Amino acid sequence: MIRRVVDTEKEESKGLTKVEKARSKELAFYLRYGVDRRHERLNTDSSESSEGSSKRAETFDNENEDAYSPTSASPAPQPEKIEHAELDQELGSRNLTRPGSWRRLGLLFSCITMLKNSIVFVECFAESGGFAFLIPYSVVAMVVGVPMALLELSVAQYASAPLYTIFERIAPALSGVGYSLLAMRVFYTLFISMEPRFLVFMAQSMFSVLTNDTSWSQIQVNGYCVDQMTPAERNRYGKLSMGAYYLNGNRALSMIPSQIYSYTVQLSGNVEQLFSALIMFCVAGYISYRGMRYFSKISILLCLGPLLGALPLTFVLYVHTKARDKVLEEIFDMTDLGKAMSSTGWMNACRAVVKTMLVGDGTLLVVGSTSDFHQNVFLDVLLLASLGTGVRIFLALAFYPVLTIGHKLLYPFASRGYNSGVLQYYLSELFFAALPSFDVSMDLKKFFAVLTFFYLTVSISYIAYQVITFEMLITLCYHTFPRLLYLNEKLVRFCVIAASISFFMSCRIISNLTAYPMYGQEDELFNEHFYIGLLTCAALYEAASISLFYGSKRLLVNILTMISSHKKSYHLFNLIRGVIHVQWSIFIPILSVVTVAGILRRTHVIVDTFSFIFCAISGLPLYIALRQLVMHLRNKESAHVMTLPHRRWGPANINNRRLAEHDERAARIVV
Repeated sequence: MIRRVVDTEKEESKGLTKVEKARSKELAFYLRYGVDRRHERLNTDSSESSEGSSKRAETFDNENEDAYSPTSASPAPQPEKIEHAELDQELGSRNLTRPGSWRRLGLLFSCITMLKNSIVFVECFAESGGFAFLIPYSVVAMVVGVPMALLELSVAQYASAPLYTIFERIAPALSGVGYSLLAMRVFYTLFISMEPRFLVFMAQSMFSVLTNDTSWSQIQVNGYCVDQMTPAERNRYGKLSMGAYYLNGNRALSMIPSQIYSYTVQLSGNVEQLFSALIMFCVAGYISYRGMRYFSKISILLCLGPLLGALPLTFVLYVHTKARDKVLEEIFDMTDLGKAMSSTGWMNACRAVVKTMLVGDGTLLVVGSTSDFHQNVFLDVLLLASLGTGVRIFLALAFYPVLTIGHKLLYPFASRGYNSGVLQYYLSELFFAALPSFDVSMDLKKFFAVLTFFYLTVSISYIAYQVITFEMLITLCYHTFPRLLYLNEKLVRFCVIAASISFFMSCRIISNLTAYPMYGQEDELFNEHFYIGLLTCAALYEAASISLFYGSKRLLVNILTMISSHKKSYHLFNLIRGVIHVQWSIFIPILSVVTVAGILRRTHVIVDTFSFIFCAISGLPLYIALRQLVMHLRNKESAHVMTLPHRRWGPANINNRRLAEHDERAARIVV
């Protein structure tokens, strides 16, 4: 019967066009082999089809002759083959980069220990009531941080797809969310997350260890150096030469904090900073070139490095400076519940939680997409919150002596209209650079060896964030240009990483050339609020996309499916899933809107390039959704299609897909 149908179609296809002939041939193939067997045959015959001539012919419907590709090695576009290559890429990335529980935590903590994120918690801790600050911090972490981290990590682990594919498959209207996350990540990489000065300080400290030369730590301002001061002046100002000269000298009395900050940044020249940034980008690029599996292997080193580097410095600050009792007493005395429960305290709690839980910057989505389907995602999020908070508290106690000394030296500025909260922001930057001039009762060579190790580990802590950024750029290239899947993976990675490093270095060179000398802590604080606003917008988009398009109940069922083999976590999550559902649907969208409004209220007076960038990045998902809506209406298509999940949404493994569909039907979820 099938043969008769095929013969009849062959007779009728004589007067058809090429498109109609191809369609009839495809239908005949479906009737004979079926859809699944056809896919298997295409996979088995892919190697045979590639053995032909390197000059493949591309057939056009409006011409009777064949047109050859200008590039001999350019393959003919085959949508089915590209689709299967994408599926193989998803399965292969999961199988090749699948880390265990500890390696996955290492991937997450390698980004948490970045010094910039730790400094944010220390600033908020000192400004918002000390230990009382842990109350709003814990509330925000449980209401916003844990649910958002669970949402991002579980969605990526369930889909096992790249960042941009996840939201596009949830609903075509959400295609712009992934691009907005990447744009925000690039901004953070350029302006906040990279600090090459510490690598320069490491080289200078190592030079001091080898040569016993400490002259580099003596700052020169307008031709007047600390070495030119009289012995009486030195005794008066003490051995904190850098901070003492700035803040107590005659020249410093006429300077504002932004000028002090500007001169401190000039400790290392532009050439040294650019060269250090190039080294750090190249190291991160090499790790990304080796792949996520290699990154997961060394993630424990990247995670423990900053902590190990802070231990010797903490010992020196507390023991050799004899500041242990004094500093601990001040930390307990600064506890103020009123400051902690104020609006500023709650805003600082949101800042600290976002940096601790890695919410909204794409890190959790990238790490989750390479994890096993049955990974205990609920336990990972709880460990991320608890251990991350412990690391923050340890670093707050470790670095607080530096901030205490700096706050006392900067107190005269507070009496002239500068509040301690604003000054607290740049204290860490100023006095981490001034560490070599601290008065310690130990051998100078040993002290500089401690500083060398500390600066080295601080520089290492910035690498992990850049590796995740490179991974996002590589997946973007594969998503935008699917035919790159035909090429060698290492070659594509090398080209994307080289182009990204060139772009980042060009932006840093332009930034150094156009930076004005009065750049200070107010601009740094504005950049920080700007980035927190972008993160909050990203969290709002993600929560709204799950609640409106995918369904919070469906995602809860998917999480239960993934952790079904972990009995304790399964029962605990089953008990609190109603609370998490309310948080995803109500609390997170409301808090996101309130946070964005608060940040805009603080920075609305500044209308410049950053305001335009904020509107462009935060409005990118809306622009892409509006563009798709206009195209659907123009083509007279139903706009309802933009809200439907893709047919390939779900786990890449067929067994996991069947298990998830079974649980969804059992929960009476109609897809």
